Amino acid sequence: MSSIPKTMKAVVLNKHVENFHNLNEYVSIEEVNVPQPKDGEVLIRVARSTVNPSDLSFVKGSYGQKPTFPMIPGFEGCGTVVKSGGGLLGWRLVNDRVAFAVPHGGAWAEYVTCSSETVITLPNKLQLDDCANAIVNPLTALSFIEIAKDNNANTILHTAAASALGKQLLKLSRKNGINVICVVRRNEQAEECKSLGAKHVFISTSETFDSDLKECCTSLNCKIAFEAVAGELTGRVFNALAKKGTLYVYGALSEQACSAINPAALIFDEKTLKGFWLTPYVNEKSLFSKMRITWSVPELLESKDITSPIAGHYPIERIAEAVSSYISNMTAGKVLIVPPCSIHNSPLAQQTTNNDIQITPVNSTTTTTTIISTQPTVEAVKNKIETFVDNTQQIVSDTKENIENKIENRIENRIDSIEDKLEDAKENIEDKLENRIENRIDSIEDKLED
Repeated sequence: MSSIPKTMKAVVLNKHVENFHNLNEYVSIEEVNVPQPKDGEVLIRVARSTVNPSDLSFVKGSYGQKPTFPMIPGFEGCGTVVKSGGGLLGWRLVNDRVAFAVPHGGAWAEYVTCSSETVITLPNKLQLDDCANAIVNPLTALSFIEIAKDNNANTILHTAAASALGKQLLKLSRKNGINVICVVRRNEQAEECKSLGAKHVFISTSETFDSDLKECCTSLNCKIAFEAVAGELTGRVFNALAKKGTLYVYGALSEQACSAINPAALIFDEKTLKGFWLTPYVNEKSLFSKMRITWSVPELLESKDITSPIAGHYPIERIAEAVSSYISNMTAGKVLIVPPCSIHNSPLAQQTTNNDIQITPVNSTTTTTTIISTQPTVEAVKNKIETFVDNTQQIVSDTKENIENKIENRIENRIDSIEDKLEDAKENIEDKLENRIENRIDSIEDKLED
């Protein structure tokens, strides 16, 4: 493990982006201090970070969380843990390859700090490119499957179905026996969905789109839809859903307000329009639910069910070109940012399929940087297993103690409640008896007086 430098190279956002074609007016490439992990956090040397629609929304200022300038953007990536800020899990993660998501940004840099509870440990045999996309899209797709199951839905509808997320959702839905009605914009996107097994694909620019989609939703009793485009398409999809259906809006790729919603669908068809944001959806889950989801990620990555094609690799210095490339064709695949530390001195760097990393060049000449592969030793594997067992035992112990405390508190609260009610009942009975005695005495006195 090489030493941790005092400074690092990072993309710094200085103001809200108004025009992505002139991104360099809003961001700068700077040498900044390497962040220090706090208690419960780890420091990660970034190997890959991604460009997602949520990143674009964030730098524009239209995301749920607002940037405070200057700051480093980027929500997701992968790398290796090089330092722990303390805590039960942190020190056990040092030297591990992990996927990470940072809710407040920071991934477009050589180093990033992250909560030790939110990283996902990944085996070294997985490709770095796959590890970089292991959280945002996979957890969103898994959440959609969970929502469908919770609503006993055999069929769901998904717009932007040819996107990286759309393709993952198609694969996971097929494994879970759920039909997906795909909505796309172009013929070539429709063919991509069909090649992944989609049986119901509709092109939104078709003259018969609305009637065809409504007929399909009615025949399949489709009551759950996930909508990423916004604008007029939200209303068109909402109106097509079967009665008592629910549409979840989770994106705004069109950058337009949701429209064209028929009030009759809300009133007479009893349909529901809701928003979906992955961060609070996951945070509201229990510890075991979170563990169940995150533990499934490595296996799904290995089976290629949640991997995405890669459209290009770009060094940090070419962030403007990377973003422009992604915006120009989001369905072509993910665009990855490769920090200098990953190219030159990353201890977890791994060979890709072609035995090298292809950094997308400015001109047509391909630049190739060979990355050294590291294979885990038997001792390392043994240590990983022991660490996993220790972590699991600690989690079970903590959970048991937490449950016992909750039960004890509930019993104490219940006893206090009963005692309070008994005391109130006692006082109430005493008051009633006193009133009745007084009334009886008054009655007797009145009769004697008569």
